[in-house]
Amino acid sequence: PIVVAHRAGNRLDLLAEALEAGAAMIEADVWYHRGRLEVRHSKTLGPVPVRWDRWSLERGWRPPLLLADVVSLVAGRTMLMLDLKGGHPETSDGARLAMRTLADGAPYAVASQWWDALAPFRDVEEATVLYSAGSARMLRALELRAAWSQREGVASHRRLLSEEVVASLHKKVGVVASWPINRPEQLAEVGGWGVDWAISDTLWRNH
Repeated sequence: PIVVAHRAGNRLDLLAEALEAGAAMIEADVWYHRGRLEVRHSKTLGPVPVRWDRWSLERGWRPPLLLADVVSLVAGRTMLMLDLKGGHPETSDGARLAMRTLADGAPYAVASQWWDALAPFRDVEEATVLYSAGSARMLRALELRAAWSQREGVASHRRLLSEEVVASLHKKVGVVASWPINRPEQLAEVGGWGVDWAISDTLWRNH
């Protein structure tokens, strides 16, 4: 499978490392916040100047990393995967505009567990559209979905997949991606199942 540098686009130091390592694809988490598209995995606390993740807190008044900066740095060097967070309609429109303006014609992937956010990308020729499933219920809903194109795909948590599930998905979609794939034996396992893209926190550092 192609190894995707999970969250490496969320910080400038990791982005530089991934580009130096020659990562085939770099993932960035995109949020719409206060009129701009920010790249981060952490969440905001409304007006409170703090951003939080599962195990960490950040000062919210630090200047955020903006999507335009990430796209400008990556364009022409490798492929970008945008993971749209939060479900705000401006996230999709802004991300689509940023890619068209700053990386016109470059192929990229866009993913989200907010499936409605992916609709604006279905007619974008450069975009591979990934419907993300983090639960068995979500994956079942995607397996029952009738209308697919070969530029669409499914990104699923590894625990939900098997060789049979991947084969069934490939009858409908062009790409099956999976996360988290952080050890060589996991990469070999999902590769044996037929997974196309392995989203990893670590393995891209060895490529």
